[in-house]
Amino acid sequence: MKILMSAYACEPGRGSEPGAGWAWACAATRDHEVWVLTHVTNAASIDAALAGDHRLADRLHPVYLQNARWARPLRRRGPTRFLYYLLWQLTRCRREARRLHEVVGFDVCHHVTYASDWMPAGVSAIRGVPFVWGPVGGSATTGGARLWAKLGGRALVVEALRAIVLGAARQMIGRRLARRAATVLGQNADVVAAFAPVPVIVQPNVALDIAINVNREGVKRGSSQTAVYAGRLLAWKGLRLALAALCRPEASTWRLEVYGEGPERRRLEQLAGRWKLSDRVRFHGSRPREDVFNALGGADAFMFPSLHDSAGWSVAEAMAVGCPVLCLDTGGPPTLVGVEDGVVVPLSGDIVGGLASGLDQARELRPRREQWSARRIPDLLDTLYSGLVPGHHRVTS
Repeated sequence: MKILMSAYACEPGRGSEPGAGWAWACAATRDHEVWVLTHVTNAASIDAALAGDHRLADRLHPVYLQNARWARPLRRRGPTRFLYYLLWQLTRCRREARRLHEVVGFDVCHHVTYASDWMPAGVSAIRGVPFVWGPVGGSATTGGARLWAKLGGRALVVEALRAIVLGAARQMIGRRLARRAATVLGQNADVVAAFAPVPVIVQPNVALDIAINVNREGVKRGSSQTAVYAGRLLAWKGLRLALAALCRPEASTWRLEVYGEGPERRRLEQLAGRWKLSDRVRFHGSRPREDVFNALGGADAFMFPSLHDSAGWSVAEAMAVGCPVLCLDTGGPPTLVGVEDGVVVPLSGDIVGGLASGLDQARELRPRREQWSARRIPDLLDTLYSGLVPGHHRVTS
């Protein structure tokens, strides 16, 4: 079959959305011919990857798109990046999808990365062709005002506005797209609930190349334990909860190594000092992925108390390293973490206490390393597309 994919983020050798876009596009080429609409900044790395793989180059056709010159400064200015992406979907992606369809004649169109449940999808403009939406994320909430209050006053206001604005956009845009789609893939159970009664197939947007080869033989079961956090330092990522947990007697022997940058860093460092945690919490800033993997290789647990991550790529990477995960029961991480992979702390009761006691519980576990490998995706996509276009013919090698 001929597949048109929309993957604004699509880049080989990367994690998170860029890595997911590349993994899904490559997976579809096992059985089908794929055209992928992506942003022009991905061109160099994609072209280099295709130059070294002739089979993939025969089946994957990247189409690089960029907004008009007047809109390009929006991409560099924080929140205006959402406006840039919105314009990319509604103008460049939509027009190119229609133009290409007239030339190629696609069997399925599929919107993959940055598939937020409140954002449009340009490829959905092709009528008469089955439209696959997702994996869709964005529906995860922070669990109500009681939990919001733990983020601090400023973050509470931001989260309240987010809930109002995105909730309205979800109703106006998201539900319409869900009804338009032949199939909706959702990253977590929150997406299923948000679009009911429209059926949603739960499928996280995580696709690791392989289980990451890091030696964990040196992890000791001594009197001092180490947890690692990796991700942006934003209020809703829950680092305040992690620091509060370290203040509890149950976690008094634990250290926390923090990898990542963000606007919350200074506040978190001040909070660690105020709570006398400076000797047990270290902020490393933004580091290469290899450094983070090595840190996970020597850690007893990966602490990820995020409040509304749609999936949690770093959670899957920690499991692939063999490091057990400690997360909250909200958003995407609980979808990734099984009972042998880590501890999921409920949002009811003493959340901070649950994180503190969960550290010792998590360190005894041994995660399934290849649970979220990209190897699961080719079969998934072929089954999905086959159900939409009966009697299709695969591309042969």
